[in-house]
Amino acid sequence: MITNFLIVSDGSKIDFQSVQQKQYIVILLLLSSVSAALLFWNTEPVNPVKLTSPVQLDSMIVRTFNEFNIPETQIRTESVQIDSIFSRNIYTVYVSPLFSKTTLHFELKQHVWPYDVRTIASVEFPERHMNLHLMYNNTIYRSLQIRTDPDIQVIHQELFTPPDKISDELD
Repeated sequence: MITNFLIVSDGSKIDFQSVQQKQYIVILLLLSSVSAALLFWNTEPVNPVKLTSPVQLDSMIVRTFNEFNIPETQIRTESVQIDSIFSRNIYTVYVSPLFSKTTLHFELKQHVWPYDVRTIASVEFPERHMNLHLMYNNTIYRSLQIRTDPDIQVIHQELFTPPDKISDELD
């Protein structure tokens, strides 16, 4: 069996294949570093848009509800006076148990992040109700309480009849 060794000046042998692997790794690291530097220099920084009014948040919340086809009949809004100059809108939304609250949270976050608004969520177990807060400058401006309502699932089930049930009803 023939093996390739590199003989160093002190007389020791180094496996030629391990030297090639090390050179390959060094080249890959160098290329990835150059790529990262190019991306860093060529990417424009994202400048946050200034939130001029809390009404902008209301608009983004309603737009998110519309994207998820949540009817107004499933949404309750109340305004809570925090102090003499500040009040917070609290949205209570009733959704089907099959509805993805996490996806709603993600989509709302996508709408508000350019305004430097943070979304903070907590989930209550075992009900799986989600409380979602929109925070700007360390102040909670809006809150959403996303509640599961089993009756909404029944309505959805009545609206959707599986194809095999349709043929049974026709007979």
